[in-house]
Amino acid sequence: MSNQASAADSSSWTRNLQRGGSGGGFWNDAAWYDAHLAQRMPLHGEALRRMTLVLPPLAPEARVLDFLGGSGAAAEAVASVYSARIHVLDSSAERLKRAAARFERALLPPPTLIEHSATLAAPVPTSARGAGFHLITAALALHHLLEHTQQSSDEKLASFRAWLTALHDLLQPGGHLFIVDHVGQLPVCTQLQQLLTVGFIDVDVAWRVDDMFVIGARRALDGAKAAPTSAAASYSKQAAHVAPPPVALPATAASLPVVASPAAPAAISQPVSAVPASHSLHPSLSDDEQINQMIAALQAQNEDLKARLAAAPSPQAQPTDGAAASSAVSAVSATPVAPAPALSSDALYAKLPALFSRFDPSRSGQLSFAALQQLCRAVGRPCGDDDSGDDSLWWTYQSVAQADPNTGSVGLSLEDLSVHFYQSGVFDLRNDLAKLHIL
Repeated sequence: MSNQASAADSSSWTRNLQRGGSGGGFWNDAAWYDAHLAQRMPLHGEALRRMTLVLPPLAPEARVLDFLGGSGAAAEAVASVYSARIHVLDSSAERLKRAAARFERALLPPPTLIEHSATLAAPVPTSARGAGFHLITAALALHHLLEHTQQSSDEKLASFRAWLTALHDLLQPGGHLFIVDHVGQLPVCTQLQQLLTVGFIDVDVAWRVDDMFVIGARRALDGAKAAPTSAAASYSKQAAHVAPPPVALPATAASLPVVASPAAPAAISQPVSAVPASHSLHPSLSDDEQINQMIAALQAQNEDLKARLAAAPSPQAQPTDGAAASSAVSAVSATPVAPAPALSSDALYAKLPALFSRFDPSRSGQLSFAALQQLCRAVGRPCGDDDSGDDSLWWTYQSVAQADPNTGSVGLSLEDLSVHFYQSGVFDLRNDLAKLHIL
């Protein structure tokens, strides 16, 4: 009984035994926060170090803002590398006092301390805005703006986008934003998309281990928000090693048949209607209407393919005699493979449902992680099941996989596979279709 009463007491030491998500700890206490951060988030220090390694060179007169900087850990990391003009903004006078002490202990020039409760209308005081900042760091900051609110997922996404816009407007033309955070409120892929949506360029993940990550982005040199198509093109260029540009051919797939694999029913070898010609290989992530139209078209293709599979006759039995089977395999192997046709991006995406269905044999409408690994193995891509320690596929899957509202099972929908793996450049659609003999 006494233990229950003690646990319920907000001042009891037993709060230290609870996980943060269940009310554990004393995160609002500045001294407790600093004492426990390294223990409870052991990768945070490494994330800050990695951030300093990817910063652009900063001149002594460069203005740096540590947004919601608390006791100045990110600010100190920057100041330890570059002699810039450091500003630390936080609503807590106690945390800012600890930031000043941190710089003094490190024998660094004192930062400019800004005590201010940031709002979307006034992320910084007018007096501190000046001509803008060359660099803004947001370390364990942006998730904090979302996690203690009673907002729906759509409202949180809109709020996150609004904060990114506010930070974009605080930067000087060509200025950089670096986000150091853990996966919590929004998947990393979603955060990258929203950075592009509000007009940032040069958006990419600089480092990630487990749930900690560093994202870098930049304001356009002319100071304006980049056009959505330009932002998407910038992101696509960074992924060019896995996503070669489409060949410019007529943007229709109406006359292009799906090439059936040897075991596929002949009824599937029929023309597939075209995805709207307005869609490019990397459509603008900020144009919701364009994305929705493409998703609807792909879903329609998937339903059409399912109907054809259901109506198709069963494939003929394969030879069971060893010699006959060997002969059949030799005959198939000896058949010359025609070069894959050079298709437009619209024609490529028209074939995505066929790829999806191949790895979703139960027709559940979702790909499990095991199915995603099968896809990677089939095209010769690392799938995270060896001893290399590369678990990037798993974390990308985890950041976008969703639960089916009807069955509760978790997986990737056709939309998820299209937007987060192929359109983003994580996977190469042209290569995969060719290796799976779907082209």
